[in-house]
Amino acid sequence: MGRTSTRRCAGCGAALPAGVRASRRFCDAACRAVAWRERRRSSQAYAAAVAELVAAGIAQGPSSRQVRAQYPSAACPVCGRRWWVTVSRRSDAVYCSPRCRTAAWRERTGQVPQWLAGLRAQQARLQQRSS
Repeated sequence: MGRTSTRRCAGCGAALPAGVRASRRFCDAACRAVAWRERRRSSQAYAAAVAELVAAGIAQGPSSRQVRAQYPSAACPVCGRRWWVTVSRRSDAVYCSPRCRTAAWRERTGQVPQWLAGLRAQQARLQQRSS
């Protein structure tokens, strides 16, 4: 007979409930939230330590350009606004805001909002000038 082992929670170390999916790592939402806060706190502590060293003149911290270069960037297909994918922005986000997401849906269904029609006309004029 095969050996069976009890899988443990990555947060508190308690046994995971029987019959849970294979990818489950935490016993409940509270342990998952605590682990997330700890990961966030440790990255903030590192950033604070680097800032303290830079302020003391001991080290040179990364520039904001270098920090932003680490994150992938995306552009909104509606308004063209660029953003960096970070903790506050989903990695698979397509639109910069709910307003642009709704405007894209309305454009697809033929109900173009007035502000989007104006923006599209302005983009067309700029393309004509540059051609």
